[in-house]
Amino acid sequence: MEANNNKEYLKELKKAIEQKSGWGDSGQWTTQDFQALNEAILEATKINISVTTLKRVLGKVQYNAQPRVSTLDALSQFLGYEGWRSFKRTISANDQATNTSEKSHRHSVFRFSYKMLLGIVLILGGIGAIIALMNQPKEKMNTSEQPQTNARLITNATHFSVKKISKGLPNTVVFDFGVEESKAQKVQIQQSWDPSKRISVQPGQQQATCMYYYPGFYQAKLVVDDQILKERDLFIESNGWVAALDGPNGKPEYILANDLVKQNSLRVSESVQQKITQYKQPRTLNYCYFQDFGQLSGSDFVFETGFRHTLRSGKLICQKVKVSIVGSKGAVILPFAIPGCVGALALYLNGEQFKGKANDLSGFGCDFTKMQHLKVVNQRDLMRIYLNDQEIWSQRLKYSLGNIVGVRYRFVGSGAVDYVRYYRANGEVAFKEEF
Repeated sequence: MEANNNKEYLKELKKAIEQKSGWGDSGQWTTQDFQALNEAILEATKINISVTTLKRVLGKVQYNAQPRVSTLDALSQFLGYEGWRSFKRTISANDQATNTSEKSHRHSVFRFSYKMLLGIVLILGGIGAIIALMNQPKEKMNTSEQPQTNARLITNATHFSVKKISKGLPNTVVFDFGVEESKAQKVQIQQSWDPSKRISVQPGQQQATCMYYYPGFYQAKLVVDDQILKERDLFIESNGWVAALDGPNGKPEYILANDLVKQNSLRVSESVQQKITQYKQPRTLNYCYFQDFGQLSGSDFVFETGFRHTLRSGKLICQKVKVSIVGSKGAVILPFAIPGCVGALALYLNGEQFKGKANDLSGFGCDFTKMQHLKVVNQRDLMRIYLNDQEIWSQRLKYSLGNIVGVRYRFVGSGAVDYVRYYRANGEVAFKEEF
């Protein structure tokens, strides 16, 4: 019985992933599609599910064994749930609500005549009561006798604050909070925008800690019974350049200072690069720099950088790179790859996504035998993107980036950065790094 139920839940999981991706029936997907899904899941959950496993779970290849719970947890988190149990609970609740609605509809015809007759009687009785009341002297009603409405199950938070323990990474953050006595069943701290990054706290608990492994501008949330009560901005600075390989369960493998080269370009040592080629599954190398640039407006700025992918093998044939311009209210993520792989890219402009399957992203194709020179000019939220002095995209941003707080490079494999520059609208240098 349980196995049959799991099959139904897996069907619903498959439907939900197909709907979220927007790519239609997964039975028609190519290997590139599954690779793109792998990257999307890794980006959202920091969990790496192999392409082979994804094909098995979604039924692209025949496989009779049940998927591991850890895999189902990761896929459920990608869909915005806490885990596999939470996903199944939601599906069961929806099914129950649907069944109840259908039963109610079947019986409504038989109840209609009875309700109509009862309504007429009540109306006539109400008219009589009103007439009787009009003939009585008015008295002030005792408030204790008024009918009591259901009290709110969730009350306002008394306070919610965040405090960083140190500089650099990883960084432990202390959350102090207090929730008034209520009938709340669940109190949680959400680390960022991602609902899968929540920790539960015990009744009466007023302090909790979380570890942040990557720099960035986060918005921590106090969540009670899945309702966000309060939010606080949290800026984790990098304290210089940070290099790290994405690892399982969101915990990165940091590149130590003696393996991070800063001569002529920012890159990892030959020994680290050799290590990257030996992984069974492609690993993503991150270079991050986050600091206060002194009110650098995300609506008016110029960004310039030079970068190059430095590995090409069977697993890394596409040489994918993402350059992220990060603000206090969002980010712009610019994807690059060799020309033959641009169909698998997705351009993200702070709330809007443009996939290579449905948009011409050929301008983002690169010859990585040479350094690539990227320039982004944003004037009053009209963003123009140039690659090697050619305009490849122009788009007005729907949402403000806030203030610019950092830059992130993500190389599937390995790569190098030649220079990084941020300018204000008046041409003044806000940040400049020439390696």
